[in-house]
Amino acid sequence: MIKTLFIILFPLISFTQNISETDKQVLLDEHNKYRSELNIDNLEWSENLAKEAQNWANHIAKGKCNIKHSNKNLGENIFWSSTPVNNVKEVVSDWASEKKYYKFCKCCKGYKTLHYTQIIWQKTTKIGCASAICKDGSQIWVCNYSPQGNFEGEKPYKK
Repeated sequence: MIKTLFIILFPLISFTQNISETDKQVLLDEHNKYRSELNIDNLEWSENLAKEAQNWANHIAKGKCNIKHSNKNLGENIFWSSTPVNNVKEVVSDWASEKKYYKFCKCCKGYKTLHYTQIIWQKTTKIGCASAICKDGSQIWVCNYSPQGNFEGEKPYKK
């Protein structure tokens, strides 16, 4: 009975990868670094958003690990790596690398800067992130944001 129970539960939990408190702080600090460059208030960590992110990361990992947005009423950035990420700064810096394409304008013409503009969206106050390992050994990271950003016709922040 116990052996059977283990076999049934193992596939359900094998994808989840709990992130450490240190990594949570690094993710939060990295987001806030880009916000502080524009004098935008810092984000706060939300365990509820992290749970939502974990659920979605697990969902992606159980499939073919294709990046797909959850389409909930949350902002969402997703990062995929062919190998496990050693430094979570890499996750945020990948999204923030879009900064070079951003010109202070109304959102969301083109899609080159949507990850970056979600990071700096002024009305966003909370963040929660999670990761999961895919069947092929690759890793998926999801960060959820509330309130969400990237509304067509709006600027991400006020100058």
